[in-house]
Order: sequence, then structure tokens, then C-alpha cells
Amino acid sequence: MFDFKNITSQLSVVISVSDPSSIAFLNVYEEGDIWIKIEGCEKCSYENRTQCCGSCPMNTEKGCFFHLDKRSNINKPFYCIASPTPKDCIGYCSQKFKCLQGKYRDKIRKISKPSDIFE
Repeated sequence: MFDFKNITSQLSVVISVSDPSSIAFLNVYEEGDIWIKIEGCEKCSYENRTQCCGSCPMNTEKGCFFHLDKRSNINKPFYCIASPTPKDCIGYCSQKFKCLQGKYRDKIRKISKPSDIFE
């Protein structure tokens, strides 16, 4: 297995180039751990998604401009792509991450729960 510790020891995100969104996070709770996203924003209601977007000018009544126009999807701001991290706690968020490597291996981390609760 590839050793991600050789890349960086800082919190890092793996991003899809074709559809800019986070796929996984590295070094979240400890150096060398790997957390892969198993549920994303697609599970959230429109109301919850608008809470994430706050006062972003790209958020319209029909949804996020970047999500609606696939041609501009590659221009999404970094914050939109790299948030939330598995350590974040957002009560209305539906994202889930699974640990593939590290002391929490095979544990699930729901963003809607406090950052020290795992399934």
C-alpha cells in the first residue's frame, strides 16, 4: 500500500479534477490517517445546502451556479471544495467519511455529530 505520510504531514484533501469536490482527507486526526467520503452533499435538502453557502453570490433560487453550470464547475472556490473536513461538526450536514487507515480504521465519521464521535 502506498504510504501517504511521505507526501505531507499536514491536513490535506484529495480532489477530483473532473468534478471538483473532495474525495478524501489525509492526516485528519493523526499523521497518516486516510478518510474517504462515503456520502456527500447530494443527501442534503436544498434548505440545508443554502445554509452552507451563506451569502455566496453564486447561490441562486435554483441552486449553486457552479453546480448548475457544469462548464464552470471547475471554477469552484477552494473553500467550497475542501469543506467540511472530517473533523468539522455541522448539525445539519449529511456528509460521512470512513477511515481507511489509522487508529480509527473502519470507523464512520458523520459531520452532523461532534468531532470525537465515531460509528
